[in-house]
Amino acid sequence: MLNVLHLVSGRSFTGPVAAALADVRSLVAAEHRAWLASRSGTALEAGSTTQDVPFLGGFRFGKGPARLLNLPRDAKHLRELCHEHEIDVIHVHRSQEQMLVGWAFGRRSGPSVVRSWHRSPARVSKPLRRHMAAAVKGNICVAHDHMKALAAVGAPCVSYVPPAVDTDRFRPTKKSPGDIPRIGLIGRWKAGEDRGQRAFLEVLARIQSTVDRCGVLLGRGEGRQELLDRIAEYPCKDRIELLETSDQFARQVAALDIGLVFATGSDGTSRPAAELLASGVPVLLADRPGLRELGEDNDGARILPATDLDAWARVCEAWLAAPGERHATGSAARRFAEEQLGLAVRGRTLAAVYEKICSA
Repeated sequence: MLNVLHLVSGRSFTGPVAAALADVRSLVAAEHRAWLASRSGTALEAGSTTQDVPFLGGFRFGKGPARLLNLPRDAKHLRELCHEHEIDVIHVHRSQEQMLVGWAFGRRSGPSVVRSWHRSPARVSKPLRRHMAAAVKGNICVAHDHMKALAAVGAPCVSYVPPAVDTDRFRPTKKSPGDIPRIGLIGRWKAGEDRGQRAFLEVLARIQSTVDRCGVLLGRGEGRQELLDRIAEYPCKDRIELLETSDQFARQVAALDIGLVFATGSDGTSRPAAELLASGVPVLLADRPGLRELGEDNDGARILPATDLDAWARVCEAWLAAPGERHATGSAARRFAEEQLGLAVRGRTLAAVYEKICSA
């Protein structure tokens, strides 16, 4: 059994922090000991308590000068926690956290350090990328292209690990044969930022008007009115619904018949795609890093060129016209999620990576 500390500097469950939360839950599901470590008194700590995720607070982090001023105290606190909980592995998700670990241990012996790369390492200059990748014992990626960028600078122990999803919470639901099929896209409604909503609306507009369907934009955010104004420009506006996420989110996802995913989140992959697959919803994925991996060797998904929206519309029409094929594809999506994306599955995969680097 491993003792793993996931160190995060964010304040809420978004992007890399959400990925770290899933990693802790995955490791616990795989019968290892794991903690999420961050600031105290934030939404992150409250949410961890609600979800029974082991949490260790006491860090300050900060931005700009405050980050540097807090480094000595945070480094001391990190060493104390690692000693108290006999930590084998520290897993970081951002450069700020990696810097803190380096400050805390330097040349001293300490836990093995692993980093997840949620953005393409190719965005970092080769010299800096080489330095950052070599400063940890293992590198975990969300896309195969990211692995190549790290391999190009000789990074140690580079692994791709698929994202995790709670397959107990997200699961298929029985649908009535007479219901109008619902094509959905899940994503925040951000003001001034498109999360695939424009492409989604264009696909709906390309589907033949005689085909029964309802488009659903599932999310929430300050960009609601902006989306409503955009929808008003489309001829199929009467068949489009803005549905705000609720405490019944898993049921809202499972009620969809087809899911479209055009963009990754700030964690570099797509939680909505994983949730749709686990819910037994056939998924169309844009051919982009972090998304295409979820469609490879997966009969429950199709990978399509991001800009060929006519192709997206044709596949939607084919699935809408053949409910039997659509349902079979949804069953395959569920199987893929259970076999590749379940919490315990990711936990065992992470543990194998950790054990490999710890024994190196």
